[in-house]
Amino acid sequence: MKEIVIGFIIALVIGAAWNGMRTNVQPLGAEQGAMQPGLVGQELIAEVDEGMFQGYVMDAHEPVLVEFYTDTCSICKTMAPVLGKLAIQGQNVIRLCKINAEKNQSLAEKYNIQGVPTFVLFKDGTMQDSTAGGMNEDEMRAWLINYGVEIPRAEASPGSPEG
Repeated sequence: MKEIVIGFIIALVIGAAWNGMRTNVQPLGAEQGAMQPGLVGQELIAEVDEGMFQGYVMDAHEPVLVEFYTDTCSICKTMAPVLGKLAIQGQNVIRLCKINAEKNQSLAEKYNIQGVPTFVLFKDGTMQDSTAGGMNEDEMRAWLINYGVEIPRAEASPGSPEG
């Protein structure tokens, strides 16, 4: 029995050391960053955890759109361009942040997150509504307008894809 316990402890130590050497960060290469449209505006979307939640979300003076996501959620990744665009156009109107539901399980449970992506809108420290699943930009804007949050659209220039 003693040998089994010692073997188990050794396996735990080796596993922890191996886990510490792995990284979940994908380095930016030439094909990423400003040249990859999906990443535009992401610097305006804060990664929030349980320790930051009160100050960043509940104490905010403007509405806050929270995306609950996981690292393996493909729909969450497809939402990046939509959220990036809203973050850019919504500066001084709305605050956007994302919360990893797996790493912040108590927040996910508190707001009854059943799947990802789930979007939760807060105003004046109060949850207004939540909706699950991916949305395109127009659907997201329409959902936000229902709660009095209207994000201005950028003026399309003659050479841009929008104009």
